[in-house]
Amino acid sequence: MIALARLRLAWAALALLAALVAPAQADLVISGSARYVDREFSFDSGFTGVEPELPVRFATVRVIEAASGAILAVSATDASGDFSIPIVGSGQMDVIVRVVARSEAFGAAVRVTNVANQVYSMATPTFAGWDLSTDLDIGTLVSPKVFAAGRFGNPFNLLDQFVVGVGAAQAIGAPSIPQDLQMTWPAGPVSFSSGTESSIAADDGYDDLVALHELAHLLYHLFVDEDQQGGSHSFGESDQDPRLSFTEGWATAFAALARDLAGFDDSGFYLDASGTGATGPASIQLRLRLEDGSPFIGSTEGEANEGAVACTLWDLVDGAETRGPVPGGDDDPVDGSFEFEGGLDGAQLLWRALEGTVAAAQDATVLDLWHGLFAPSDPGHGAELVEVVTAWKLGFAADAAEPDDGLAAARLLDVGGGWSVTRTLYRPPPGAYAPGDGDGDFHRFTLSQGQGFEVSTRYPGGNPDAGTFVDPLLRVRRPDGSLFGQDDDSGVGRNALVAGIADADGEWYAEVSTQHPFRRAGSYEVRVDLAGSDCNGNGIPDEQDVLAGTSLDLDGDGGPDECQPLSADLGSLPLLFGGTQTLSLDAGAAHAGQLYWILGSTTGTRPGIAVDGVLLPLNVDAYTGFTLANPGFAPLIGGLGSLDAEGKGTAQFALPSGVSLSLVGTVVNHAFFVVGGSQSLVFASNPIPITFTLF
Repeated sequence: MIALARLRLAWAALALLAALVAPAQADLVISGSARYVDREFSFDSGFTGVEPELPVRFATVRVIEAASGAILAVSATDASGDFSIPIVGSGQMDVIVRVVARSEAFGAAVRVTNVANQVYSMATPTFAGWDLSTDLDIGTLVSPKVFAAGRFGNPFNLLDQFVVGVGAAQAIGAPSIPQDLQMTWPAGPVSFSSGTESSIAADDGYDDLVALHELAHLLYHLFVDEDQQGGSHSFGESDQDPRLSFTEGWATAFAALARDLAGFDDSGFYLDASGTGATGPASIQLRLRLEDGSPFIGSTEGEANEGAVACTLWDLVDGAETRGPVPGGDDDPVDGSFEFEGGLDGAQLLWRALEGTVAAAQDATVLDLWHGLFAPSDPGHGAELVEVVTAWKLGFAADAAEPDDGLAAARLLDVGGGWSVTRTLYRPPPGAYAPGDGDGDFHRFTLSQGQGFEVSTRYPGGNPDAGTFVDPLLRVRRPDGSLFGQDDDSGVGRNALVAGIADADGEWYAEVSTQHPFRRAGSYEVRVDLAGSDCNGNGIPDEQDVLAGTSLDLDGDGGPDECQPLSADLGSLPLLFGGTQTLSLDAGAAHAGQLYWILGSTTGTRPGIAVDGVLLPLNVDAYTGFTLANPGFAPLIGGLGSLDAEGKGTAQFALPSGVSLSLVGTVVNHAFFVVGGSQSLVFASNPIPITFTLF
């Protein structure tokens, strides 16, 4: 990797510089070494219990006259944590050597302070009456683990994250930092960044990836945009503010990239672990594997999902030499086997896009980064880049129906035929890959005068968490092309809905586009129904039922759940308190008395699995195997039984309290199948989700 070679050269230059900053003549040399106690960690085990002493790199070293506090000389440790400081003087003096959690190796200073804004340091005892004609070797100073605010941390570990992170940024193209940067620890219950300062939570003093994530926000502030969207967020959320999901995804990906460039094994993940001193899997609080999105595999997709953004950017910057669990190091086509235009690798191309198109954008999202990869000129290998973004369902490629951007090119939509295939509002110029926002898709359908109808959009696959950031605008046009009506957000979520009575016979048109300032691309589905659908017979149209909240639509298909074979009474359960989701089964009277079996999946519903010609909408994973091997037992109570005389049944998903908080954001789907007299599957239900929340 080109950036890795640049980082190694930069560190060698820093070490040489540290050796050259001293005066040419000296009466004595004060030397020594600085170390800090680290805590090793891994994706699978959290903190492992191994606590090596590592070098304090490029830290400020001061030689101080004890009585007056006067600074006699200033130098810095090298990449090995060693220092050698020439001193000019004569006679005897009381001397102290202090190593400070501060560095000027990368431009302006970086430092680690406490909440009183005091920079951390460690010092030797006083060397009383030292003869200044005699060299002084202080030995090794070691910063132990620090217990503060009820948690363990180490300010020199945080200083080393500055070394790792700023060094990585400069290796991929960033200039020297122009302003001082600061990490403050311990600084409260959560870590966050503002301007040029990161507040590191008491619990995160040894969470290297959290510190690097926050440093990435500081670098974004310095070199890309001073303003970053704030707000609460977590992995597994696919309907975030896309400005937030972009900067958070960038920060997570950069943290992994920085560790990769620094030579760490298995660098492609994010981990937030407990600072209590716990070790093993119990120390893990939150994690994300960037190669496959685990443990959020079923809920890491779309342009407004910080995990999907992070995984996309990781696929852009990692390569075959990346150390990790994937054989060969990479599983995507941007694998380091080629260079982009100008000899850039993926990480350098990413930085070019950040400093260019993203920095110039207002309300930047991952779409602006995508456009920036192709500016100011096409870097080549566009097909490989498209494969990377589409793997995480970022809708930045033209769909198969293009061109369909006018009445004459409109694609057929069957009235009452259900939802269309997933379509994408993105169409770049011919022969190019970007930019592609501003697309409009036209659909045609036949109506008779006097017919009531309804045209609506939904998120791809009816995703209850959107899975896209587009904000569709729907225009319905008469056969002569005149506008009948338009809508922006009368459907579910950001979706559009236009309903009315046809005032002309013939072929009508639905135009889907967007006018949102930063939700300018993405995916959707569209359908046309004759008006008056009321599947539950309560006298309220189905869409109004859902919008008013009188009916649940957990699977996001636009209709009341109670009209489907499988429905539930709620869509989320809190991990802190636990709870129960009641599942209602209705396979119809034709299946009365037959055996039903409920299975589950934590990895989504598409493509599902076909058995005996029946499609069960669950992706097979470990939880599927558990529900298959343990039918009817907790947490799925009543998951195996016989349907009653009406073909109905009930079951419960019972979540105990106190389940690991690492599962926040996890979406579990359940579906049931029915076994006929031939002992084969004869029916499968729709999936119904349950999402784990904190409280």
